[in-house]
Amino acid sequence: MYRYLVKQAAYLPFGLMLTIVLWALFVPGYSSVAQHMSELQLMSHPIALVTRLVPIVFGLSAIAFGVGALMMSGGAMRFTCASASVFGVANVSNGVFVSGNPLHGLFGLAMFYVLVPASFAAEFVRTGDARRPVAISLAVAFFGLFYLWLQFSNLDPHGYRGLTQRVFVLVLSGWYTYAATHALWSGYDKAASNK
Repeated sequence: MYRYLVKQAAYLPFGLMLTIVLWALFVPGYSSVAQHMSELQLMSHPIALVTRLVPIVFGLSAIAFGVGALMMSGGAMRFTCASASVFGVANVSNGVFVSGNPLHGLFGLAMFYVLVPASFAAEFVRTGDARRPVAISLAVAFFGLFYLWLQFSNLDPHGYRGLTQRVFVLVLSGWYTYAATHALWSGYDKAASNK
């Protein structure tokens, strides 16, 4: 069962986010360069409903990935599971509550997205050639923290905040594809069970 929980993360997060990014390019009166994706929720356009459903599905996918990683590792990936679950719940709230509501992101708990790849890197069993997935996961975590800092410091360029968000979202959701695929095909579950 854990293989299905991990495998779905190889497709859902990136596929969902890429769909929103591409569709938003064709929404009249909306700028993908200047506006955040959550602002699509406030429009009277079919994409508004989709941008409420996508974070819910992405959040549930992140939770499933964390649970699957925990099961796959025989309980060793506790922090990956915990951080993916917190991020997942916060991301679900991004769809349940629209932009502007303080429950959109659960008062900032969505920032746990940084910990998911960092925890994965720290807990990934060092068997075979694990240097690359660890390095990539840490790079994504660092990039996520840098993006978070841009937002909190108000240094995210205002005319380009939609573009910077999209770059980050595609990197983060692409990481799920990479991590899930690598964990499944690297024999991680067998290596973890032999520890």
